Amino acid sequence: MPRIRREFHEFVRLWNAHYIRKQKTREHVVPGKPKVLYEHPEETGAVDCKVPLDQDRWDTIQKVFLQDPMNLDEYLPQRMMDLCQQMIDAIGGLPNLQEEEFINTPWLKEYNYLREQLSLYEHDHPGSLLVLTSPTGSLHRVEEFFKEQGIDLNQLNQEDTIEIE
Repeated sequence: MPRIRREFHEFVRLWNAHYIRKQKTREHVVPGKPKVLYEHPEETGAVDCKVPLDQDRWDTIQKVFLQDPMNLDEYLPQRMMDLCQQMIDAIGGLPNLQEEEFINTPWLKEYNYLREQLSLYEHDHPGSLLVLTSPTGSLHRVEEFFKEQGIDLNQLNQEDTIEIE
């Protein structure tokens, strides 16, 4: 997950720094770099859509989610992670340096190897490969989680502070 997050972060950083051209058929689109349009809308003619962050409310939300059992870094059950690690260890682990021919597709050989090994494993042990249940209904899940913590979400929109133990 850290590697995937780094790749997403880099993609977002690069995309937010590229220039959006003026568009003849879409007059409402403001040209410029997304990062600049967001951070300095007054200089670019963009609309300022930022909403000030209430630090007390943000602290409250963070305290609540510290009690949340969901692990955002977990993307496979531990048993499945262990199986994949065993298969990767069997080929000596992931290389520190990529071969020149694979520099634009890092770890492709290892990915293909792992995919092939998992297919063979599934063939020999049908139904044994596990994945986590896809999280769905995120707003509903958040509402339920807050309810379980004894917090009325409507209170977060009020000036009153909420006590978290």
